Amino acid sequence: MRLILVGPPGAGKGTQAVQLSHHFSIPHISTGDIFRLNIKGETKLGLHAKSFMDAGNLVPDSVTNDMVADRLTHADAKSGFLLDGYPRNIDQADFLKGVLAKAGTPLDAALEFKLENAEIIARLSGRRVCRGCGENSHIIFNPSKVTGVCDACGGELYHRKDDDAEVIAHRLDVYAEQTEPIIDYYRSAGLLRTISFGWSERDLNNNAEEIRNMGAEMLKRLVKLVEHIDTMRSGLSKAVDGYNSFVSSFDRQAVSQAKRLAQKGVPTTKQIEAPEEVSTGLSKSRFSGENARLELECLDD
Repeated sequence: MRLILVGPPGAGKGTQAVQLSHHFSIPHISTGDIFRLNIKGETKLGLHAKSFMDAGNLVPDSVTNDMVADRLTHADAKSGFLLDGYPRNIDQADFLKGVLAKAGTPLDAALEFKLENAEIIARLSGRRVCRGCGENSHIIFNPSKVTGVCDACGGELYHRKDDDAEVIAHRLDVYAEQTEPIIDYYRSAGLLRTISFGWSERDLNNNAEEIRNMGAEMLKRLVKLVEHIDTMRSGLSKAVDGYNSFVSSFDRQAVSQAKRLAQKGVPTTKQIEAPEEVSTGLSKSRFSGENARLELECLDD
């Protein structure tokens, strides 16, 4: 499976990439990782890229293209790959198409992750990073146990400038301007698959709370219903007990007398038999009013 990931910062590409990489047993390849590995390994491409970076210039597409093409020749990418952060423009997309066509391994799909800008800003602006270990937390979705203190190492949690709402909004504008042509490119090629996230984590939390409250209210009503059923059961049980007591008495007195009269030759058109007793089976319900109340208490905990 050969895939590329497209989506704004904060859309969850990294999280999904880990899952997809594991599911398809293919490497997750990001341009950031490629650059770091080449520069750290002081490869020819890495040194070439570093010369531009040290001079404060953007690394040309030609260098980035060569790094990606080289990475795709590695053994772990033979059965597929997951490209993250590449291509970023039409020239890079054309280059990748040519490389894959030459190898006879065309792209299977371009996965676009869509999320409302307001949700992205909420996700990223609430992020907090530990100065000590770099662990991430979030003031809403994943808050630390102690405000401002990292759960992992006890270090200080801080808000990065890059996570300011205004900075994020600008990054989203730049992303839209640069990436829209890529989305159109793969849509025209019939390779684009869009994955939209309709509910934010906050919505999910609110909905979960609402469902919980609805469940508690329903269980309260069930408690009342079961109590009424228990009352009916009790009444039915008493009625059946009374009936069976009458049948037993009738059998001992009236039926036995009728049988003796018949034995003495008294004519009768029909043999008299005692009515059958009724078996109630009305044992107390497992879901009694008391049990229902216990269920409700567990839900409230």
